Amino acid sequence: MQNPDIARLFDEVADLLEIQDANPFRVRAYRNAARTIRDYPEPLTDLVRAGTKDLTDIAGIGDDLAEKITDIVTTGELPLRKQLASKLPAGLLDLLRIPGLGPAQGEIGGRPRHGARQGPGPEAQGVRAEDGRKNARRDRPGAGRGATHAPQ
Repeated sequence: MQNPDIARLFDEVADLLEIQDANPFRVRAYRNAARTIRDYPEPLTDLVRAGTKDLTDIAGIGDDLAEKITDIVTTGELPLRKQLASKLPAGLLDLLRIPGLGPAQGEIGGRPRHGARQGPGPEAQGVRAEDGRKNARRDRPGAGRGATHAPQ
């Protein structure tokens, strides 16, 4: 298993935690760990198997994350990922892999996510053409506050 594969599992755990409204600091810890692992110059698989380097010597990797990396290298899976995924509808992780769609992009699990647009956009609410013309006039150069006064 290569570093990007290990990092992907940590990213998935972060996504699953975010969907389940876990502590944002915990989510960030998994995202940071994924970035660290992805960018690490040596294959972590070799380090774990050789036992020559303590993974906690890597910046941002503590005891808990080091243990999880070791689990991934030895078993090919992260038990926490399986546990979190079992609490969600089947296929949700596949949806999260679609570019542009992530845990904060909309309604997941029947609840709107923080920051997702609620309800239809203005085009669906019947914005009148007259309103559009008013906005266009307001946005022209020289329009707005003080536009009726002559320039000095």
